[in-house]
Amino acid sequence: VTFRAEPGLRLAPQPNLDHMSLRVLAPSVTRLDDSRWRMYFESRGRADRPPVICSAISSIMLDWDLEEGIRLENRYGVRGPRYLPLAQGGGRLYC
Repeated sequence: VTFRAEPGLRLAPQPNLDHMSLRVLAPSVTRLDDSRWRMYFESRGRADRPPVICSAISSIMLDWDLEEGIRLENRYGVRGPRYLPLAQGGGRLYC
């Protein structure tokens, strides 16, 4: 197996969103029941705001549509998310 970096960004900071204006990092991707993919990731805005967990959806894992809102927010901040599917369905999001 040979891996090569592909050109382009999959998801970038959004200057118009306070909670996502500076960085996007630590993606965790899971397959949905409808064969699309969901990416959970840590995002950060200004220093006076804690990092949050947001998400995006894709059908081909190359183009991602940011989902509206924040998935998880804590006044102490969050770390990079990890999504683990459960055998009986659904999953858990750890951060």
